[in-house]
Amino acid sequence: MMYSIDRFEGIYAVCEDDDGEMVDILREEIPVNAREGDIIVSDEYGNFTIDPEETRRRRKHILRLLRRSRHTSEENNGDEE
Repeated sequence: MMYSIDRFEGIYAVCEDDDGEMVDILREEIPVNAREGDIIVSDEYGNFTIDPEETRRRRKHILRLLRRSRHTSEENNGDEE
């Protein structure tokens, strides 16, 4: 199963799973260098690792969406003047 780390709250990493459900995972169960936005994967034994390729891919996708949104917003603001 793949999870995206949304945020940290106390002893938990609040993560979103593949189905969009929010799941609390104990911080001690994930890699110590994991940070918000990282994609973590659990193996058949419940061990978590960071998936650097998927993390990179999703971050690039989010940046593209933000740029597109900003560009669209700037175009719309220009039309109002």
